[in-house]
Amino acid sequence: KPKGQLIPQTTDDYREILDFVSNKNSVGEKSCVLVTYGVVNLLADDYQISDSTQYKAMITTDRSLWYKWGQQGVYADDREDPDWKAVYGQIYIMNSAIDGIPNASGPQADKDELLAEAQFHRAFCYLGLVNIYAKAYNSSTASTDLGVPMRLGIGLNESLKRGTVQDVYDMVIKDLEAALPKLKDNQGVYNFRPTTAAAYALLARTYLYMGDYQKALDNANKSLQVNNFLYDYNAELDLNPASTKYGYFKNQATFRSWDDKETGKKNYRTEIVVENFQFGDGGRGGSSQGAGPSAQAEPAGEKGSGEIQYPDEEINPEDIPF
Repeated sequence: KPKGQLIPQTTDDYREILDFVSNKNSVGEKSCVLVTYGVVNLLADDYQISDSTQYKAMITTDRSLWYKWGQQGVYADDREDPDWKAVYGQIYIMNSAIDGIPNASGPQADKDELLAEAQFHRAFCYLGLVNIYAKAYNSSTASTDLGVPMRLGIGLNESLKRGTVQDVYDMVIKDLEAALPKLKDNQGVYNFRPTTAAAYALLARTYLYMGDYQKALDNANKSLQVNNFLYDYNAELDLNPASTKYGYFKNQATFRSWDDKETGKKNYRTEIVVENFQFGDGGRGGSSQGAGPSAQAEPAGEKGSGEIQYPDEEINPEDIPF
Protein backbone atom coordinates (compact mmCIF):
# COMPACT_ATOMS: atom_id res chain seq x y z
CA LYS A 1 0.00 0.00 0.00
CA PRO A 2 1.24 3.56 -0.63
CA LYS A 3 2.72 5.03 2.53
CA GLY A 4 0.37 7.40 4.33
CA GLN A 5 -2.55 6.73 1.99
CA LEU A 6 -5.82 4.99 2.71
CA ILE A 7 -7.02 2.42 0.19
CA PRO A 8 -10.69 1.95 1.08
CA GLN A 9 -11.63 -1.66 1.67
CA THR A 10 -14.44 -1.55 4.23
CA THR A 11 -17.73 0.28 4.67
CA ASP A 12 -16.09 2.22 7.51
CA ASP A 13 -13.43 3.43 5.07
CA TYR A 14 -16.07 4.64 2.63
CA ARG A 15 -18.00 6.31 5.44
CA GLU A 16 -14.89 8.35 6.24
CA ILE A 17 -14.57 9.34 2.58
CA LEU A 18 -18.22 10.38 2.18
CA ASP A 19 -18.13 12.25 5.49
CA PHE A 20 -15.00 14.22 4.51
CA VAL A 21 -16.58 17.67 4.41
CA SER A 22 -14.84 21.01 4.21
CA ASN A 23 -15.19 23.41 7.12
CA LYS A 24 -14.34 26.42 4.98
CA ASN A 25 -16.50 28.69 2.85
CA SER A 26 -14.02 28.74 -0.02
CA VAL A 27 -14.71 26.82 -3.21
CA GLY A 28 -12.69 25.23 -5.92
CA GLU A 29 -9.41 24.25 -4.33
CA LYS A 30 -10.42 21.06 -2.52
CA SER A 31 -11.93 17.80 -3.66
CA CYS A 32 -14.26 16.83 -0.88
CA VAL A 33 -17.94 16.55 -0.17
CA LEU A 34 -19.87 19.86 -0.08
CA VAL A 35 -17.13 21.94 -1.74
CA THR A 36 -18.83 22.74 -5.02
CA TYR A 37 -19.39 25.90 -7.05
CA GLY A 38 -19.54 29.61 -6.25
CA VAL A 39 -19.74 31.33 -9.62
CA VAL A 40 -23.54 31.41 -9.53
CA ASN A 41 -23.33 33.77 -6.57
CA LEU A 42 -21.40 36.28 -8.65
CA LEU A 43 -23.95 36.06 -11.45
CA ALA A 44 -26.99 36.44 -9.21
CA ASP A 45 -29.04 39.56 -8.51
CA ASP A 46 -28.53 39.08 -4.78
CA TYR A 47 -24.74 39.53 -4.92
CA GLN A 48 -23.95 42.95 -3.51
CA ILE A 49 -20.69 44.88 -3.31
CA SER A 50 -21.05 47.41 -0.57
CA ASP A 51 -18.28 49.91 -1.32
CA SER A 52 -15.61 50.91 -3.82
CA THR A 53 -12.81 49.30 -1.79
CA GLN A 54 -14.50 45.93 -1.96
CA TYR A 55 -15.17 46.37 -5.67
CA LYS A 56 -11.56 47.31 -6.46
CA ALA A 57 -10.34 44.28 -4.55
CA MET A 58 -12.75 41.98 -6.37
CA ILE A 59 -12.05 43.18 -9.93
CA THR A 60 -8.40 42.16 -9.62
CA THR A 61 -9.44 38.50 -9.45
CA ASP A 62 -10.25 36.07 -12.27
CA ARG A 63 -13.86 36.05 -11.20
CA SER A 64 -14.46 39.73 -11.78
CA LEU A 65 -15.62 38.99 -15.33
CA TRP A 66 -18.27 36.66 -13.95
CA TYR A 67 -19.62 39.53 -11.87
CA LYS A 68 -19.66 41.79 -14.94
CA TRP A 69 -21.07 39.04 -17.19
CA GLY A 70 -17.97 39.09 -19.37
CA GLN A 71 -18.42 37.25 -22.65
CA GLN A 72 -14.92 35.78 -22.93
CA GLY A 73 -11.52 35.57 -21.30
CA VAL A 74 -12.83 34.81 -17.81
CA TYR A 75 -9.74 32.71 -17.09
CA ALA A 76 -6.32 32.99 -18.71
CA ASP A 77 -5.03 30.00 -20.66
CA ASP A 78 -2.77 28.97 -17.79
CA ARG A 79 -5.52 29.15 -15.15
CA GLU A 80 -7.99 26.49 -14.06
CA ASP A 81 -11.64 27.18 -13.41
CA PRO A 82 -11.88 26.45 -9.66
CA ASP A 83 -15.58 25.58 -9.80
CA TRP A 84 -15.08 23.08 -12.64
CA LYS A 85 -12.11 21.61 -10.78
CA ALA A 86 -13.97 21.30 -7.48
CA VAL A 87 -17.13 19.71 -8.85
CA TYR A 88 -15.35 17.19 -11.04
CA GLY A 89 -13.09 16.44 -8.09
CA GLN A 90 -16.17 15.60 -6.06
CA ILE A 91 -17.56 13.51 -8.93
CA TYR A 92 -14.33 11.49 -8.95
CA ILE A 93 -14.76 10.77 -5.24
CA MET A 94 -18.36 9.65 -5.82
CA ASN A 95 -17.42 7.51 -8.84
CA SER A 96 -14.68 5.86 -6.76
CA ALA A 97 -17.19 5.13 -4.02
CA ILE A 98 -19.83 3.80 -6.41
CA ASP A 99 -17.20 1.56 -8.02
CA GLY A 100 -15.73 0.24 -4.77
CA ILE A 101 -18.59 -0.01 -2.26
CA PRO A 102 -20.19 -3.19 -3.70
CA ASN A 103 -16.94 -5.12 -3.10
CA ALA A 104 -16.14 -3.60 0.30
CA SER A 105 -16.40 -5.64 3.47
CA GLY A 106 -19.19 -4.66 5.83
CA PRO A 107 -22.94 -4.97 6.35
CA GLN A 108 -25.07 -4.86 3.21
CA ALA A 109 -27.31 -2.21 4.76
CA ASP A 110 -24.30 0.08 5.17
CA LYS A 111 -23.27 -0.55 1.56
CA ASP A 112 -26.75 0.34 0.32
CA GLU A 113 -26.83 3.58 2.31
CA LEU A 114 -23.33 4.65 1.27
CA LEU A 115 -24.01 3.89 -2.39
CA ALA A 116 -27.22 5.94 -2.25
CA GLU A 117 -25.41 8.91 -0.71
CA ALA A 118 -22.73 8.78 -3.41
CA GLN A 119 -25.40 8.68 -6.13
CA PHE A 120 -27.15 11.69 -4.60
CA HIS A 121 -23.92 13.73 -4.45
CA ARG A 122 -23.06 12.84 -8.05
CA ALA A 123 -26.52 13.89 -9.22
CA PHE A 124 -26.19 17.20 -7.37
CA CYS A 125 -22.84 17.86 -9.03
CA TYR A 126 -24.02 17.15 -12.56
CA LEU A 127 -27.18 19.21 -12.17
CA GLY A 128 -25.00 22.16 -11.13
CA LEU A 129 -22.48 21.61 -13.94
CA VAL A 130 -25.03 21.37 -16.74
CA ASN A 131 -26.74 24.56 -15.60
CA ILE A 132 -23.52 26.56 -15.26
CA TYR A 133 -21.62 25.38 -18.34
CA ALA A 134 -24.35 24.43 -20.83
CA LYS A 135 -27.57 25.78 -22.24
CA ALA A 136 -30.71 25.86 -20.14
CA TYR A 137 -32.97 22.87 -20.64
CA ASN A 138 -35.26 23.18 -23.65
CA SER A 139 -37.35 20.13 -24.47
CA SER A 140 -37.13 20.92 -28.19
CA THR A 141 -33.33 21.04 -28.34
CA ALA A 142 -32.07 19.24 -25.21
CA SER A 143 -31.30 16.05 -27.16
CA THR A 144 -28.85 17.94 -29.39
CA ASP A 145 -27.60 20.78 -27.14
CA LEU A 146 -24.14 20.00 -25.80
CA GLY A 147 -24.01 19.47 -22.06
CA VAL A 148 -20.87 18.59 -20.08
CA PRO A 149 -18.44 15.63 -20.05
CA MET A 150 -20.09 12.71 -18.24
CA ARG A 151 -17.51 10.82 -16.21
CA LEU A 152 -19.30 7.87 -14.62
CA GLY A 153 -16.26 5.71 -13.87
CA ILE A 154 -12.70 6.04 -12.61
CA GLY A 155 -10.75 4.77 -15.64
CA LEU A 156 -7.99 7.09 -16.85
CA ASN A 157 -8.89 6.48 -20.47
CA GLU A 158 -12.60 7.19 -20.22
CA SER A 159 -14.08 9.43 -22.87
CA LEU A 160 -14.33 13.15 -22.16
CA LYS A 161 -16.94 13.60 -24.86
CA ARG A 162 -19.69 16.01 -23.86
CA GLY A 163 -23.06 14.41 -23.36
CA THR A 164 -26.15 16.27 -24.46
CA VAL A 165 -28.17 18.31 -22.01
CA GLN A 166 -30.81 15.57 -22.15
CA ASP A 167 -28.19 12.90 -21.36
CA VAL A 168 -27.09 14.77 -18.25
CA TYR A 169 -30.63 15.33 -16.98
CA ASP A 170 -31.51 11.67 -17.59
CA MET A 171 -28.48 10.59 -15.57
CA VAL A 172 -29.34 12.96 -12.70
CA ILE A 173 -32.87 11.55 -12.50
CA LYS A 174 -31.59 7.97 -12.74
CA ASP A 175 -29.11 8.49 -9.87
CA LEU A 176 -31.70 10.13 -7.64
CA GLU A 177 -34.36 7.50 -8.27
CA ALA A 178 -31.83 4.75 -7.55
CA ALA A 179 -30.73 6.46 -4.33
CA LEU A 180 -34.15 7.22 -2.86
CA PRO A 181 -35.14 3.75 -1.56
CA LYS A 182 -31.89 3.42 0.41
CA LEU A 183 -31.61 6.92 1.92
CA LYS A 184 -32.65 7.67 5.48
CA ASP A 185 -35.46 10.07 6.32
CA ASN A 186 -33.37 11.66 9.07
CA GLN A 187 -29.59 11.76 9.51
CA GLY A 188 -29.69 13.36 12.97
CA VAL A 189 -26.74 15.64 13.66
CA TYR A 190 -25.04 14.52 10.42
CA ASN A 191 -26.88 17.17 8.43
CA PHE A 192 -24.39 16.99 5.55
CA ARG A 193 -25.56 13.47 4.68
CA PRO A 194 -28.35 13.21 2.08
CA THR A 195 -31.87 12.25 3.15
CA THR A 196 -35.02 11.21 1.32
CA ALA A 197 -36.36 14.76 1.72
CA ALA A 198 -33.22 16.15 0.06
CA ALA A 199 -33.45 13.66 -2.82
CA TYR A 200 -37.12 14.46 -3.47
CA ALA A 201 -36.28 18.18 -3.30
CA LEU A 202 -33.45 17.78 -5.81
CA LEU A 203 -35.76 15.82 -8.10
CA ALA A 204 -38.31 18.62 -7.78
CA ARG A 205 -35.67 21.16 -8.78
CA THR A 206 -34.56 19.00 -11.70
CA TYR A 207 -38.09 18.72 -13.07
CA LEU A 208 -38.64 22.43 -12.47
CA TYR A 209 -35.61 23.23 -14.66
CA MET A 210 -37.04 20.86 -17.27
CA GLY A 211 -40.41 22.62 -17.25
CA ASP A 212 -42.22 19.50 -16.02
CA TYR A 213 -44.19 21.35 -13.38
CA GLN A 214 -46.46 18.49 -12.32
CA LYS A 215 -43.51 16.21 -11.47
CA ALA A 216 -41.79 19.14 -9.79
CA LEU A 217 -44.86 19.67 -7.61
CA ASP A 218 -45.26 15.95 -6.88
CA ASN A 219 -41.67 15.58 -5.70
CA ALA A 220 -41.78 18.83 -3.72
CA ASN A 221 -44.83 17.53 -1.87
CA LYS A 222 -43.09 14.20 -1.19
CA SER A 223 -40.12 16.11 0.24
CA LEU A 224 -42.39 18.14 2.50
CA GLN A 225 -44.14 15.00 3.69
CA VAL A 226 -40.78 13.81 5.04
CA ASN A 227 -39.65 17.15 6.47
CA ASN A 228 -41.72 20.34 6.38
CA PHE A 229 -39.97 22.30 9.12
CA LEU A 230 -39.40 26.01 8.46
CA TYR A 231 -37.65 28.63 10.55
CA ASP A 232 -39.80 31.64 11.40
CA TYR A 233 -37.16 34.30 10.79
CA ASN A 234 -39.47 36.98 12.17
CA ALA A 235 -39.03 35.36 15.55
CA GLU A 236 -35.77 33.46 15.23
CA LEU A 237 -33.42 35.34 12.91
CA ASP A 238 -30.13 36.05 14.64
CA LEU A 239 -27.63 38.16 12.67
CA ASN A 240 -24.89 37.85 15.27
CA PRO A 241 -21.90 36.19 13.50
CA ALA A 242 -20.96 34.44 16.75
CA SER A 243 -24.41 32.89 17.18
CA THR A 244 -24.64 29.12 17.51
CA LYS A 245 -28.37 29.14 16.90
CA TYR A 246 -28.31 27.52 13.47
CA GLY A 247 -26.01 24.62 14.20
CA TYR A 248 -22.81 26.66 14.06
CA PHE A 249 -19.73 25.43 15.84
CA LYS A 250 -16.16 26.62 16.11
CA ASN A 251 -13.57 23.88 16.02
CA GLN A 252 -10.00 23.03 15.31
CA ALA A 253 -8.96 19.60 14.10
CA THR A 254 -5.43 18.22 14.30
CA PHE A 255 -4.48 15.04 12.43
CA ARG A 256 -1.50 12.95 13.48
CA SER A 257 0.01 9.75 12.15
CA TRP A 258 2.96 7.59 13.09
CA ASP A 259 4.44 4.17 12.38
CA ASP A 260 4.35 1.60 15.16
CA LYS A 261 7.99 0.84 16.00
CA GLU A 262 7.33 -2.88 16.49
CA THR A 263 4.84 -3.75 13.75
CA GLY A 264 5.42 -0.94 11.27
CA LYS A 265 1.65 -0.42 11.13
CA LYS A 266 0.43 3.09 10.35
CA ASN A 267 -1.60 4.62 13.20
CA TYR A 268 -3.79 7.70 13.08
CA ARG A 269 -5.13 10.10 15.66
CA THR A 270 -7.60 12.97 15.30
CA GLU A 271 -7.88 15.67 17.96
CA ILE A 272 -10.90 17.97 17.84
CA VAL A 273 -11.04 21.08 20.01
CA VAL A 274 -14.59 22.43 20.16
CA GLU A 275 -16.08 25.67 21.46
CA ASN A 276 -19.74 26.67 21.53
CA PHE A 277 -20.91 23.39 20.10
CA GLN A 278 -24.62 23.25 19.24
CA PHE A 279 -26.94 21.68 16.73
CA GLY A 280 -30.28 23.47 16.55
CA ASP A 281 -31.92 24.55 19.78
CA GLY A 282 -33.43 22.79 22.74
CA GLY A 283 -36.88 22.76 21.17
CA ARG A 284 -35.76 20.74 18.12
CA GLY A 285 -33.46 18.04 19.33
CA GLY A 286 -31.49 19.78 22.08
CA SER A 287 -27.96 21.08 22.13
CA SER A 288 -24.59 20.09 23.44
CA GLN A 289 -22.13 22.61 24.76
CA GLY A 290 -18.43 21.90 24.58
CA ALA A 291 -16.40 21.83 27.76
CA GLY A 292 -14.44 24.87 26.63
CA PRO A 293 -11.25 25.47 24.69
CA SER A 294 -9.55 22.44 26.18
CA ALA A 295 -12.30 19.96 25.31
CA GLN A 296 -10.87 17.08 23.30
CA ALA A 297 -12.33 14.00 21.64
CA GLU A 298 -11.19 10.79 23.38
CA PRO A 299 -9.29 8.66 20.87
CA ALA A 300 -10.35 5.05 20.74
CA GLY A 301 -8.10 2.65 22.60
CA GLU A 302 -6.57 5.25 24.88
CA LYS A 303 -7.96 3.78 28.11
CA GLY A 304 -7.40 0.42 29.71
CA SER A 305 -4.64 -2.06 29.03
CA GLY A 306 -2.43 -1.59 26.02
CA GLU A 307 -2.68 2.19 26.21
CA ILE A 308 -1.37 3.88 23.08
CA GLN A 309 1.33 6.49 23.51
CA TYR A 310 1.03 9.28 20.94
CA PRO A 311 4.07 11.12 19.55
CA ASP A 312 4.38 14.89 19.91
CA GLU A 313 5.51 15.76 16.38
CA GLU A 314 3.14 17.45 13.95
CA ILE A 315 1.59 15.43 11.16
CA ASN A 316 2.89 15.50 7.62
CA PRO A 317 -0.05 16.69 5.45
CA GLU A 318 0.65 13.79 3.08
CA ASP A 319 -0.15 11.37 5.90
CA ILE A 320 -3.76 12.47 6.34
CA PRO A 321 -5.67 9.25 5.55
CA PHE A 322 -8.10 10.60 2.93
